[in-house]
Amino acid sequence: MADFPLTLIRLRFECVAETPIHLGGVRAGNNLRGALVDVMRRATCPYSVPAVAGVSPVPDPEHVATCPVC
Repeated sequence: MADFPLTLIRLRFECVAETPIHLGGVRAGNNLRGALVDVMRRATCPYSVPAVAGVSPVPDPEHVATCPVC
């Protein structure tokens, strides 16, 4: 059986809202989680930014091997 390398990063955030937040009622947890993941992806990996005009950049294998987002 082949090795399956797996990296885990556990993060915990404590935040205080400066303005009112409307998260969508029963879907509040999903909306907040999705927003956090989107911000972390954009801050971590240049390949996770939405493509312009439908052209999506393809990351090289070295980048994929070290990027936590890819």
